[in-house]
Amino acid sequence: MFEIKEIPIRDLRTNNGEVEGLPRNPRKISKKNLEKLKKSVQDAPEMLRLRELIVIPHNGKFVVIAGNQRLEAAKAVGMERLPCKVLPEDTDPAKLREYAIKDNLPFGEDDWEILTTEWDPIELSEWGLECKAEQKTSELSKIEFSDIYYKPSRFENLTLKDCIDTSLFDKKVEFIEKSKLTGKQKDTMKMFAYRFLKIDFEAVADYYMNNATEEEREVIERLRLVLLDSGHIDGFIQDDLLRIIKAAE
Repeated sequence: MFEIKEIPIRDLRTNNGEVEGLPRNPRKISKKNLEKLKKSVQDAPEMLRLRELIVIPHNGKFVVIAGNQRLEAAKAVGMERLPCKVLPEDTDPAKLREYAIKDNLPFGEDDWEILTTEWDPIELSEWGLECKAEQKTSELSKIEFSDIYYKPSRFENLTLKDCIDTSLFDKKVEFIEKSKLTGKQKDTMKMFAYRFLKIDFEAVADYYMNNATEEEREVIERLRLVLLDSGHIDGFIQDDLLRIIKAAE
């Protein structure tokens, strides 16, 4: 079905859609995460042998079906060869598409209670896993951990306007106003344009902690714009934390 061999990086190609029936690689990686991946490759290069790239021959080279980010990281750190599982050149394109997607599907999920109580957080961070804050009380389990936590850092002199960038939204509204739409159509389009508002949630957290009135704090809590964890904020008292949890229910 396949053979395993080391292939020079100069002969490996990222999937740009050149194989008939196989769309280009749908995965992307940020600069920050690429740096983490490069460090991972450098710290444990043997992992590349434990999980080889999946490739297929094409026009005298090899197109990567699974492992495009690993290829980019290996190039960046100066590696010359990579272990690969080489599929037959006549592999059904439907199978290639299936392999490309299934290789990255996260069927499982991390148990954060085990990670935060039994694993070393420093090691996890070094390996590129960003842990959620440790739960301080049983009440914290009521928070949906799909929410993102932000640590206040800018402290003083923020206003509500500092928490949101309306520049792109304003341009869209201006374009809508100049259009030939009816008044009702324009109003609807303006609602669609709200997706271009950019909220700075770190600034919201700062404003909440340092500048907001009690009335503003209540509204911010109700809107779930911030969920403040005592593990993130020095001096943030338990009563306030429980009040936020209660408000968010």
